[in-house]
Order: sequence, then structure tokens, then C-alpha cells
Amino acid sequence: MNLVMPLTFRALGFGWNGGGILLTPSIQSEKLIAVWTKIEPLPLVIVNPVLIIVGLVLLGIGHAIIYRWLTGLLERSDIFSPENHPNRKLSGLISAERVRVEAP
Repeated sequence: MNLVMPLTFRALGFGWNGGGILLTPSIQSEKLIAVWTKIEPLPLVIVNPVLIIVGLVLLGIGHAIIYRWLTGLLERSDIFSPENHPNRKLSGLISAERVRVEAP
């Protein structure tokens, strides 16, 4: 996720001045418009959008840390080494030395 998602939601969904597709009576029902604008408590994305954006950024940072950790584990392990591949006898059939592409 990135910052474009909440900005798009804000720009298209609500519009900068309240004219987005989520608040257009010809497209949305009056009940849905009331949920977003009148019925208390209002959604957190309306009341405090900065909190949602900060949460999305923290979630993205958390995902990056987890994936980096997993990548480090996989690089140190020999699970994905060519010697352990079930088709290791076939892995040498196509090599960089044998494949030659001639230019026209």
C-alpha cells in the first residue's frame, strides 16, 4: 500500500469539496451518504484521515521488515540451492554457454 490509495479514495470518493462519487445522490443511496456525513459517530477516515494514513505507512513498513527478514533466511538456507532441486539433472541442460542468440 502507498499514499496514493488514501489520496485516490479522498479525491474520487469524497472529492476535495464533498462532490465525489460516494456523496453523489444520483449514484449513491441517501442512507450511504448519511453514514458518511451525518450519522454519529462518523467514520474515522472522515474525522481523522491522518491517523489512517499513518497506520497504512506503519503497516507498509512492517511488511517491508518481515519480507526483508524472510529474504535473509532464504538466502542463508540451502533450500533453494541448485543441488537440492528435484530436477537437478535437468538444470544443466540449458546454460548460458549453450544458449546463443545470433543477431540478424
